[in-house]
Amino acid sequence: MYVALAGSLLVGSLVLAVDVGRTTILRTEMQNAADSAAVAAATQLDGSEDARSRAEGLARGTALDSSSLAGGELTVSQVEFFSAFGDGGTTAATSDSDARLVRVTMDTQSIHMMFGPVINALTGSDGNSAKNLEAVAVATTAPIICNAPPFMICDLTENGNNAVDVMDPDNAGRQVLLKEGGGGGVAPGNYGLLCVDGDCGANAVEDGLADLENGACVGTDVETSPGSKTNKVRNGVNARFDTGTFSPKNPARNVINFPRDTGLTGSAIIGGGNWNRAGYWSAKHGGAALPAELNGATRYQVYLYELGETFGRSNGGTGKSTQYPIENALLAGYALIDPPPASVPVAVSNANKNNNNFDGVPASNPVAQDPERRIVVAAILRCKAQNVKGHGEFDTDGRYVDLFLTETVSAPPVADVYAEIVGPLNSTTSADFHINAQLVH
Repeated sequence: MYVALAGSLLVGSLVLAVDVGRTTILRTEMQNAADSAAVAAATQLDGSEDARSRAEGLARGTALDSSSLAGGELTVSQVEFFSAFGDGGTTAATSDSDARLVRVTMDTQSIHMMFGPVINALTGSDGNSAKNLEAVAVATTAPIICNAPPFMICDLTENGNNAVDVMDPDNAGRQVLLKEGGGGGVAPGNYGLLCVDGDCGANAVEDGLADLENGACVGTDVETSPGSKTNKVRNGVNARFDTGTFSPKNPARNVINFPRDTGLTGSAIIGGGNWNRAGYWSAKHGGAALPAELNGATRYQVYLYELGETFGRSNGGTGKSTQYPIENALLAGYALIDPPPASVPVAVSNANKNNNNFDGVPASNPVAQDPERRIVVAAILRCKAQNVKGHGEFDTDGRYVDLFLTETVSAPPVADVYAEIVGPLNSTTSADFHINAQLVH
């Protein structure tokens, strides 16, 4: 009798151990699949168009794996996107541009428990002998940005009734008036300055704004540089236009000033993207008509066209989102714009480059050959929410935007920066944007 009882206990223990082991293995397989899917999906959350669609497709493809214990494939049940997630509150993403986190939920898997019938027999119950297992993973992207100028702007989504998301590709082509923020704090429409590799001095800021590359890399946190450096900003930015006292300037190949948005007047700090393209082209290109490929184009697209650079234009060649450079293939929905050889504009009536840069051809040598010379990368800070002022460390949430400098910076006390929204900085638009996906839950 004792041998029989001991044997039953031994067999039961072995079966239970097998059940626990099988459950642990399947749970681990499911969690590994969820983790891999979430991290893979997070690499696509760069704020660009179709980011969520690409992320979901990659998540489902990455998690797809077979398991003998599951009796088939491990598959994803749901992919969700959030702009915030955690103890501070959870907020669902409303667009590709604000999708910063992804949650992957695996399909529930049921595993048959061999010890279940024994328990049912001993207890006289007819309960379910299967155990249901679930797996969830949350990941985010904390990108690393290299060679970005020490320049930041305050998030225009905090601008009340006039809120505008500069990360939204639909806002490409709109001109922004950026004013220097005051020492007591900054507000939507203000610009500010950042430290370069821990150096917050005026010369470091000027060098960072003027240099072709500053060699520094930052993560999601940036360090603000205190104080007003108006003349340093002016010289740093204007070096790209072949003006000012900074040396060497390494100006862009085309240093022409572009017209402003027609609605950017009075107290407005952002225009609607409407400007006199035909008038500009006629005045700067000997009375010629605007090329058909530039109907409705942004200033940045016109600039690339004048440099003879091939680029992609959204909406089949009529939109304001730009793909440049084209490393591999055109993005879906884009058309190739292949302009004639470079024709940098010159205003014959006033060809003095030092008079507000009416002459588009720089005189300095060397000239920067990279057409991106007039692009400035700006970190975006929620200045109101984070109470940005003076010196401190602040979180960008990995949000950086490409801005096209449309004109030289005027002398103080004005010293405003006029720029056109190109679009969010991401791995498609810049080799200096490095994905750094990681699990957060």
